[in-house]
Amino acid sequence: MKPLSLSLMSLAVAALAAGCSDTGAYEITGTVEGAKDGDKVYLMKVDDFVNDTVDVAEVEDGAFHFKGTADQPLVRYLVSGNEETPYGTVVFLEGGSIEAVLGDLSYAKGTPENDLYYDFSAAQRLLQDEFSKLLNDRAACTDEALYKELTDSCKAKYDHIAEMSRQFVSEHIGTTAGLYEFWQTMDGTMTPAQIEDIHSRIPAGVKAAELMASVESKYGLLTSTMPGKPIKDFTMRDADGTDRTFSQLVKQEKLTLVDFWASWCGPCMASVPGMLQIAKDFSGSGLQIIGVSLDTDSVAWTDAVRSHHLDWLQLSDLQGWQSTAARAYNINSIPALMLVDSTGTIVTKGLSLEATRAAIDSLLTR
Repeated sequence: MKPLSLSLMSLAVAALAAGCSDTGAYEITGTVEGAKDGDKVYLMKVDDFVNDTVDVAEVEDGAFHFKGTADQPLVRYLVSGNEETPYGTVVFLEGGSIEAVLGDLSYAKGTPENDLYYDFSAAQRLLQDEFSKLLNDRAACTDEALYKELTDSCKAKYDHIAEMSRQFVSEHIGTTAGLYEFWQTMDGTMTPAQIEDIHSRIPAGVKAAELMASVESKYGLLTSTMPGKPIKDFTMRDADGTDRTFSQLVKQEKLTLVDFWASWCGPCMASVPGMLQIAKDFSGSGLQIIGVSLDTDSVAWTDAVRSHHLDWLQLSDLQGWQSTAARAYNINSIPALMLVDSTGTIVTKGLSLEATRAAIDSLLTR
């Protein structure tokens, strides 16, 4: 399947935008799958580390409504209050009528920015569904040759998804939707050179000042923790309650692999076999592993360490996403890996497990 033509999307949005105001009065009308009268829907401002509710609506006759004004394009999230089905979607507040659906396929559309992001998300969702199927097929595979083939297919599909996102950002960095996608993905699917290039092309006088402030904040954190930069120090307790200082730990071996993870994180647990293999294959070769858990429950954390035989040094301040280390290194998705050398210089950050392993092998066999 070919990616949706983003150039055509850009032309369509430009045509729409010519006759629409990007700020002013907005009205959101939406539905929530399985909702009852009286259920709450929250309009939230979500930054990297803070969630703030800015408005609340009740479901009535299966629908909810929000009205307001925006003096600049604003990024908000619509979240259903049902804990069993916490549906949500991003919504761009701008002048006009916005239609929202919260369910298995949540979305917002009806205004230029929302329509632009809706079309992009729909195209991405198709690829993500294909990626999920490949992952499931690989998990059920017992044939070694087929497993390798499926692994290669998974990587190719993931790379396709990442490239589609980068293409969207590159072509639409002057829109709120494009700027939002840049904010979301600059720390996950872009190289330092790609981040620098796109950041340099953000138009002067961006109207979405609030979003731009978030972009600049993340950009500053990222550029200060990119490969080649010195580490940011932190002190955190190990599983025995002893304080450990990161800058002292990295001096002990040629390379330190930092694994940001949590016991409640499915992808983190799925990566355990690969981490165990790295620990085994590079034992005694100058590599140490340090786990930094984003758990909030000490029992869940230590039980996971014990049951999965994660016998390397484990640290946590039990602050979840507010973790001192996670905030210092702008970690907002896990698992996340970082390699540091004995001088305290970041070598790699944000690479896949396979790519990180290859980097370790290269660095320790020079």
